[in-house]
Amino acid sequence: MLPNGHPGAENSVLLHLETLVWNQLNIVNQVMQGFFSRQNLLMRVLPGLMILMIILGGIGYFYPADDATTGVYYCPPCGCSSDHKEYHEPGECESCAMPLIKERAGWIGDVAEVIAPFMRGSSEQSAVYSRIIYPTLFGAIFLGFLSVLFFRRRSIELFLALFILCLSLFGLKYQFYGSSYSLFSYQNMILLPISFLTLMGPFMYFHSKSLLDERFHFRKQDRLHFIPGIAFFFAYLILFVVPMESKEWLFSSDFDTWIGDIEQIFGILSMIIYMTVVSNTMLNRNEGIQDRKKNELAWISKLFLVTYVFIAIWVLNQFSNAVFFEMRGATQTFFTLWAGLCMYIYWMGVEVFRNEKMLILKYSNGPNGNFTDSRLDTFKGNMERVMNDEKPFTDPNLTLKKLADHIGLKPKELSGLINTAYHKNFYTFVNEYRLEEVKKLLLDSSYDHLTIVAIAEQAGFNSKSTFNTLFKKEVGMTPKEFKDTQG
Repeated sequence: MLPNGHPGAENSVLLHLETLVWNQLNIVNQVMQGFFSRQNLLMRVLPGLMILMIILGGIGYFYPADDATTGVYYCPPCGCSSDHKEYHEPGECESCAMPLIKERAGWIGDVAEVIAPFMRGSSEQSAVYSRIIYPTLFGAIFLGFLSVLFFRRRSIELFLALFILCLSLFGLKYQFYGSSYSLFSYQNMILLPISFLTLMGPFMYFHSKSLLDERFHFRKQDRLHFIPGIAFFFAYLILFVVPMESKEWLFSSDFDTWIGDIEQIFGILSMIIYMTVVSNTMLNRNEGIQDRKKNELAWISKLFLVTYVFIAIWVLNQFSNAVFFEMRGATQTFFTLWAGLCMYIYWMGVEVFRNEKMLILKYSNGPNGNFTDSRLDTFKGNMERVMNDEKPFTDPNLTLKKLADHIGLKPKELSGLINTAYHKNFYTFVNEYRLEEVKKLLLDSSYDHLTIVAIAEQAGFNSKSTFNTLFKKEVGMTPKEFKDTQG
């Protein structure tokens, strides 16, 4: 042991402290990596954060609106030419005819004054609605209806198109309401039965499931997911035709209805719940999916993350409306909400056009890819000859481009032919040949000296977990059980 005061003792203490610091930093780094991992973000952090924001927004519904006011009234931050003007009596805005709201005193009034410009944009930015927001909503609705008609038999694109359509109809409905309120003070437009917010969660769920599960097909019992959306549609339809004087009880404020508030909350919660289910059951617990569905997982993860950003904008608008502007729900011409919605729609459109592997442009040759029956028969004959005789699937690094180059086709053309001829994607097609090769080798006594993993690698699998998962799924037993019962 070194005596106190010896230089070696001091160095030893410093080294020990440095080791402790590095160990603590490594622990912090591991915690941060786990916290910000895709699984943790999509399964816990973001859902929990959004639900907390909804709870905070709900506080505004019960905040006493008459407390701590200055006696000044003003137009809601709608972007009209009079939304900065002060009034000293209740009434309507002289420019847009919206009911005036009370100016809050204290810190709430101070915050409202700061955020109002961001909520309204500005009167100079009103051209954004006619030049960007309205064309975006109408264009998305038009393309959404076309996509539903064109892709009605292809669930991947169908459910994504329906999701975009529901989102666009929601925006259009409240733009109609804002316009009608300003022009005619006709509040019945808030009950126009074209809003299907509670269907967006199921549509996103089925889009994700059809993309990640090769065997997915829409079953009759899956229609149960659409019951809330159908219920809201008929409720809106009935309330829309009821005389206005008999439904004043519906309005939670001068601007919004209780049914509209509830639909928005349920719609947002629906998306959060369904995204959490997909993240928990498909992105995290499905062993082997990381290898088989890399591109699909990347798209779904990106879609969910951007959706959470939009939901955050949406919920913040609800909270600020309820607490600061007495409006109860994000329904009026609030610039941040509608600008965020349009950016979200534009982003999805760009991603769809960029992602030719699995989304709308995946097979752009029309019904059956415009491939004639003779072309499909010839392709199937040539493909089966190549796969059986040359066995390109035994290459663990085989890609769509490699196989396309090998047989003299373009990758996109080969992908479309495989999908049309075999009704499956490239990876499923190749892995089925690999599984058959494994079963053949397992029953061949000349390969008894190899382990099951070695046989799988010889057949082209490069992941033990992927192989075991696929084998159990397709054959109904483990490779060892297959060898023992069939050998």
